[in-house]
Amino acid sequence: MFQTLFPGERDLGAKITFQPPKTSRFNFLKLDAGMFSGSGPTVVDFDGFKDFIGHLSINRSNRDERIKYGLGLSYYNGGWKQGTAYNYTMSDITLPTGNIMAYTVDSTSSSIGSKLRREYFGADAQVSFDLPFGLTQLRGEYISGTQPGLVKSSTSPSSQPTTDAYIRNFNGAYFYWVQNIFQSKHQFVLKYDWYDPNTDVSGNEIGTKVTGSNKPTNAYDIKYSTLGIGWIYKWNSQVKITAYYDIVTNETTSNIKDASTLKDLSKDRKDNVFTLRVQYKF
Repeated sequence: MFQTLFPGERDLGAKITFQPPKTSRFNFLKLDAGMFSGSGPTVVDFDGFKDFIGHLSINRSNRDERIKYGLGLSYYNGGWKQGTAYNYTMSDITLPTGNIMAYTVDSTSSSIGSKLRREYFGADAQVSFDLPFGLTQLRGEYISGTQPGLVKSSTSPSSQPTTDAYIRNFNGAYFYWVQNIFQSKHQFVLKYDWYDPNTDVSGNEIGTKVTGSNKPTNAYDIKYSTLGIGWIYKWNSQVKITAYYDIVTNETTSNIKDASTLKDLSKDRKDNVFTLRVQYKF
């Protein structure tokens, strides 16, 4: 989800942070607000538009600080410049077989250079428990909103697109459980996440043929979810070894079939991933 919405997870901008002093009883409140180029790690502002990002958070702990928790709300409001006279949004259209959600075109010459709305709403939470059998950490985040993209991508662009825009409503989330094994060098990790690039369609609705100037949904409107299981061994302060297995599940539709395993979406793809990583810090 994050590599789709925020490729590279970096951007160029300016931010203001407000937090009451440590002597205040409201020190647990923190507000971050900033304006960013919205073009990701390339830091090249290709359209002149600036995107607003705000995050309000609460961080607390009990008296002996063995339990720590935090909550947050976030908001993103921005967009990028439309490069053609056409953009497509999801609408309910009527076919001989019944109604279906599909892409319908908005074509006006004034659309060229206009701002395509990019708006996200998010909520996050995290909690940690210092328990006798090891530190337990739980955290997660949920995001939904409107994402302008292209016909074969919902990724936020880092340069000016020159093809028609496709605007989708999306949602996604991730949840972590990180468990220290007593005071040893071992950690257990369990993670679940999903990203649904188009919440207006699901299952066999995706890929249904349409008529006229309307456009059908496609493989880039498919929802993916991942269950990850991992083990971390901290050899010493500089070396860490991670073994991790991702069980990837895709939404299925009988309307997108291909002889290739990677393109056939009538069933779950064979795309689970095992990763063995050695990290050396210096």
